[in-house]
Amino acid sequence: ENNTATATALVGNPPLVRIFTGEEHDGTSLARALRAERMDVNVVNVQAITPEHENLDEVDLVVLANAPAATIGGANALRPAFLRELARYVDNGGGLMVLGGPQAYDMGGYGHSEIDRVLPVKIDPIDPEVQAGATIIIILDRSGSMSAMVGWSKTKMELADEGAAASINLLRPFDSVGVMSVTETVRWEIKTQPVRDPSALRRKVMRIRADGGGIFVYTALDAAYEALRKVNTPLKHVILFSDAADSEEKVKGVPFGIGTGTTSQDLARRFQAGGVTTSVIGIGTDDDVDTPFLKDLAKAGGGRFYLTADATKLRGLFVEETERLVDTSLHEESFQPKLRRIHPMVEGIDYVDAPPLAGYQEVEARPTAEVILEGPQGHPILTTWRYGLGHVVAWASDAGPRWAEQWLTWPGYNTQWTQAARFALRSHAGDETAIEVDVAGGQAQMRIARRDTRGLTLDEGTIRARISGPDAPQELALDSMEPGLWQAGAPVEDGKVY
Repeated sequence: ENNTATATALVGNPPLVRIFTGEEHDGTSLARALRAERMDVNVVNVQAITPEHENLDEVDLVVLANAPAATIGGANALRPAFLRELARYVDNGGGLMVLGGPQAYDMGGYGHSEIDRVLPVKIDPIDPEVQAGATIIIILDRSGSMSAMVGWSKTKMELADEGAAASINLLRPFDSVGVMSVTETVRWEIKTQPVRDPSALRRKVMRIRADGGGIFVYTALDAAYEALRKVNTPLKHVILFSDAADSEEKVKGVPFGIGTGTTSQDLARRFQAGGVTTSVIGIGTDDDVDTPFLKDLAKAGGGRFYLTADATKLRGLFVEETERLVDTSLHEESFQPKLRRIHPMVEGIDYVDAPPLAGYQEVEARPTAEVILEGPQGHPILTTWRYGLGHVVAWASDAGPRWAEQWLTWPGYNTQWTQAARFALRSHAGDETAIEVDVAGGQAQMRIARRDTRGLTLDEGTIRARISGPDAPQELALDSMEPGLWQAGAPVEDGKVY
């Protein structure tokens, strides 16, 4: 009865997580999962970002969910100054998770930003000697229906302009582009030319406004194909944007209805056989009168058909179609990720019975990174490494309805993301020293970083390192790479513990 026991518990504030999203739905489900684990989650759309959101002093984890680092079509993006600060934040111990999507990684301009060096995956530079050049002609419906307002600020035409501008921004300097706007006649806004100054081309496209009348599809396609006869790039493609309720001249010379003669599908089929493909982006619904025609046209042209009733989604559809053509990083295919190695982020999750993901972005793991999950052809899906004093997690798919829709109701979804978040959270234990080790080819490569509690480098005195293994412990020769940062190497044997 006189036994006594005491204990002390240190209770801190809930971890503060800030999710930056490209589109609203990119972070909704993820935020819900983390809040269920008592995390304080703040979701910020890149289009609504303020200087207060860029202050990371109290933030324990930053998540980039399909958040662009490059301005496309006049839309906002993460500022270069913020990305530089984000790199310092991670170096000083902050946590970072990066999720994929059509505005992330190479598509989001990460390869040309400060965030590139922080990622555990490489974004390969474009090599025109290896990659085939493309010529893309974009046909924009300039008919009267495009003057309808979407919300309070923009018309359908303006949103279509932004989509076309986004496509241009994704093209490489060795690609070519042409843009026409169409009613009963064709008006070339940009005559087919190399993409040497994308900003100037985007400005021209952004000035296109609706005129009246309807779009004459056959006339538009005929003009586009005639222009493509004159180019010799390996890839030739047409993107037609049209109203699914007002697509006219389906047959050559027949403005309205169906008549006898060469159809638009016949024309698309003939040029598809000659190496020119055609995709269609429709604005409308499945019930609109011209939806079947546009769907058949895309099939005849060997391309894809996209349909949306929400004009604010047009930019994403243009980006998706263009990236599909000029880069192989985007893979929209059903797959199940496979476990490559055991890790705290995936503990207790059975990926064998997991529902499939619908897509991912192809990335390459850096030499010192850990690949936890892999996808088709061994492509990394979940990758992590230590950058300075912080942990960085890269996810090549997304956490929203685009690619992970079937995961949203799977129990492993919440488990994976809460474990990944807790793994990557800023840790205040052992802040002064961080050690990375990568073993390859019988050699252990080590990197040691020293920082004080303010994130400043510690370089005073002498730092020593020693490795213990099956044999007697041995001192390691440390090379100073920069203030507060050293590296060393030591031979190791497979199957031995060090």
